[in-house]
Amino acid sequence: MEWLYLIITILSLISAIVAWIAKIKWSKEYRESKEAQIDLLKEKVEYYKDLSSKSLLDYLKTSMKEYEEINKTLSDQLEEAKLQLPDEEYSEEKDKIIRTELYQRTLNSLAVINGLIEIELLDSNDKTVKSKLGYLSRKIISIVITHDLLLQENRINKVPFDLFIEEVNKKIFNSIEVVNNITEDIYTNDCIPLALLLSELSDVIYNLDIKAIKLKTVKYDKDIHVSIHYNKIDQYKLEVLNKELDQYQLIDILISQLLAELNVDESMIGLKFRLTPKEIVASNEPN
Repeated sequence: MEWLYLIITILSLISAIVAWIAKIKWSKEYRESKEAQIDLLKEKVEYYKDLSSKSLLDYLKTSMKEYEEINKTLSDQLEEAKLQLPDEEYSEEKDKIIRTELYQRTLNSLAVINGLIEIELLDSNDKTVKSKLGYLSRKIISIVITHDLLLQENRINKVPFDLFIEEVNKKIFNSIEVVNNITEDIYTNDCIPLALLLSELSDVIYNLDIKAIKLKTVKYDKDIHVSIHYNKIDQYKLEVLNKELDQYQLIDILISQLLAELNVDESMIGLKFRLTPKEIVASNEPN
């Protein structure tokens, strides 16, 4: 029997040694795998940092410029067709089809980009990456607002201001209280930067744990006043808010494009600007 106990003891020792070696090997592989994941996440973070800074601003400016050029070209072609063709041969249905196709393609492109971002959001566990991706997604959504309305309302380059503010409230501010007395149309070269600007301002106050409670839009004479209201904050937080606003380069660019004034106090952020006059819009909607 002694030989049997000896064999069992030897086998137990061999099993322990094998398990120990396997554990060391597995730990090494696990560590290497984790290090590779961390390196990949670091690369992603750097990529999205670059994307959310100057390259994002350049992309937004280029996209808006391209859209305006396409819009003008399309409008010119429609006007030329109306002049060259007899009335009985010109069909309003052609007009509608061209516009619908343009807006649908634009929306599809934006949807694809946003879908890719959403996939990355689901795949990533890194808070910094998620924050950058969420930021990009919100900017795309703010651009989609105008294109959606153009498609729904069958317009070329302007949308009803009241419908625009309703969509901004739902998609940017998650349906807070709205006060609006403006019913006229707003051109795309105003509403696209305005939606982006409101999205940026919403991000700033959200990141400072300031809750927006009301979105107010009023017209006094020729000036449009848009204000985001929140519960009164103290002087320290107001200083922090002003400092944060100064650091957002995209806010400065959009304010310049709208020729707007930005005012901040302890209970609201206010914008004042004038809608682009019809006579200086590059292309007008056909009657």
